[in-house]
Amino acid sequence: MFRAQNVASMAHSPTAQRYNPAIVALHWLIAILVAVVYGLTYVWDGVPDEDVPFVKDLHMGLGFTVLVLVIARIVIRLSTASPPAAQSGWPFLDRIGSLAHVLLYFLLLAVTILGVTYVQSRARGIPLGFMEIPALLTDPVARDTSRSIREVHELAANALIALAIVHALAALFHQFVLRDRLLRRMTFGGR
Repeated sequence: MFRAQNVASMAHSPTAQRYNPAIVALHWLIAILVAVVYGLTYVWDGVPDEDVPFVKDLHMGLGFTVLVLVIARIVIRLSTASPPAAQSGWPFLDRIGSLAHVLLYFLLLAVTILGVTYVQSRARGIPLGFMEIPALLTDPVARDTSRSIREVHELAANALIALAIVHALAALFHQFVLRDRLLRRMTFGGR
């Protein structure tokens, strides 16, 4: 059973060689969904007008799915053992790496919450394919306000993609330059 006093001791385990399989699955699923959701923003300008609502609804629905999965990942991450923080041999870079992971979680939450806030500010529900999360507002907020929310959402999304690329490059640096098999921690297999 989960106990609050054990959170600190469960955060890192010197014996864990890989992340919990649920964390691994969520990591890759979230990465794929973020790429798809981001890519959809470039697609809707090039599709026929009658298809634009579908593409935007897909963007919103998958974006909301990312929010739910990120929350699940955080809960699982805080309640399961994980390997110790990666070491590069350069303490400054190790600290930057730790901060980058926190910033990735922050941006994942910020982008998705801002997206939900923007949709809600337009008094629209969030389509999920099989259902819709209803609008909480009956009237849209001022256009300038909703535009500002959208712009911050877009800026945060661009920052998220940039940081995710740096994160991927850092993992490849560990794997192929430092040869410390860091990527193995984010694969399925024995713990």
